[in-house]
Amino acid sequence: FDKLKINEYLWVASNNLLKNYTNTQSNLKEGTISTEWFTAKKNSNVRFKILIYILGSVLYEDNIDIYTEKQFNQNGIWKQQQTSGAFNVYLKKRIILNAKSLDPEK
Repeated sequence: FDKLKINEYLWVASNNLLKNYTNTQSNLKEGTISTEWFTAKKNSNVRFKILIYILGSVLYEDNIDIYTEKQFNQNGIWKQQQTSGAFNVYLKKRIILNAKSLDPEK
């Protein structure tokens, strides 16, 4: 992980967060983890895609970026919709908290 300049705990915590989604892809060399489109549990007319970038080797909040896409189904056609910034912040906080719990030095 150090050689790749990827924080191991951010990597593991991010994978833990996304492990329940089908077709999750990880690229350790690039520091990316992404999902395919998945449907919201509460509303099958809404779907999301998540992309996480691990940007550095230190367990630091600025070393992780999260991008989400959201679409809604309108008469059988998927249309883009803005995701809330709060959703990305929520995901980031969950990853940071989990990463800190994995790090024996924190």
